Amino acid sequence: MRTLLRRIGGHFREKQFYYVCTIITLGLLALGLFRFPNAIGRLVESCRDFGLSIAYVFCDWFHIEAEITPTVNNYPDYSFLNVQEWLYSLFNQSSMPSIPSTPSLGLPSEWERFTEKWTIYWQAFIDTENIRLYSLYLAYYITLLAPILMFGLPIWFGVKKLFNKYYFKEPRHPETEEEQQDETRPIKESKLLRAWHWFYFTILVRIGMWFVALFDFVKAREELYQFWLLLVLLYFNVLTIFIEFCAYYVYFAVSFDFVNLYRQVYKLCLDLSAVLSIFGLFSWITIVILILKRKSEDLEYERMMNGEVEE
Repeated sequence: MRTLLRRIGGHFREKQFYYVCTIITLGLLALGLFRFPNAIGRLVESCRDFGLSIAYVFCDWFHIEAEITPTVNNYPDYSFLNVQEWLYSLFNQSSMPSIPSTPSLGLPSEWERFTEKWTIYWQAFIDTENIRLYSLYLAYYITLLAPILMFGLPIWFGVKKLFNKYYFKEPRHPETEEEQQDETRPIKESKLLRAWHWFYFTILVRIGMWFVALFDFVKAREELYQFWLLLVLLYFNVLTIFIEFCAYYVYFAVSFDFVNLYRQVYKLCLDLSAVLSIFGLFSWITIVILILKRKSEDLEYERMMNGEVEE
């Protein structure tokens, strides 16, 4: 039994990065299924809009009579090719929660409604009652913050002073000048410093090196991280936004349609809502990847220098 468990453990240690990458890939696919089910539909709609814009311009240039209606000014249809709705219908789950038709932006879909809301906003902004309530709101939070500052600052400086006094205190028998000049003398570390060194080198460094090894493993497999990047671009509607811009650019070149320009801004906000909804998490993931990339480059440089020294 022990031999079997030892072999299983060795197998998982040897193939651990393959299993981790498989879990990440399945997680990304599940994310597209349950978090961004409209990504494929929006991409297909953008390609349709671009194709119809090209056809509309071609017929206009060559004076071809054809009833081609550009769809670039149409609102997105979030029930079109919705992967989540397709999955629910596949299992005949009528009791599943309903999927919202459009993302909630808080932004009017029409220019007339936007100008109306904008006027109401500025009227409320300069209202005397609104300014009074806002001042009371600030005063309330200042009263909550004042005790924290009044008691927190003295406690902070007191703890800092005690820490400097007892942690960095001079030893009872200070070193002589000869001992200070002796570079081979043993360095006496405090208990807190020894505990921190144990925690740092035993736990933190090992965790960090494991993530760096995982990063190098993924970097060596271009097809894998390119597939992940393609999924991210699909989920965040990056390709959709680019194609929609090209579709409206081509359409605008012959129509000069300024009336529907606000609608294009509204559609852009709808497509950007995907990345804005998880912008904080996406930012932290990007920061972690950049840190791992820098650490991986430093390790490669160290290995290269050690190799030159050995030669």
